[in-house]
Amino acid sequence: MQRTVRSPSGKGTARKTSPSEPEAFQEVLERKQAELARALRNRDDIIIEKSAGQMDEIQYARERDLAIRKVDRDSGVLREVARHYAGFATIALESVSSATKR
Repeated sequence: MQRTVRSPSGKGTARKTSPSEPEAFQEVLERKQAELARALRNRDDIIIEKSAGQMDEIQYARERDLAIRKVDRDSGVLREVARHYAGFATIALESVSSATKR
């Protein structure tokens, strides 16, 4: 059975692949990595806004704190995804290497 898979960025040509668990896992990691990288580029919520009202200042500080927490969380997830992706790539290379030695 063949299926068409687009690159994580959604650009370029589609490639044919057979559904297998390692490829599906790699595809999920690639998509998550691209999604997190896009999200981390948008840091518009982390700006210091000055306001005449004290309540506005408090609200801006809360929103900024939430944005910083989200960036921190997404950065941690991105590091984990990259770590797993690197591990997956190492395992794939080892299996190719051992297959060629036979």
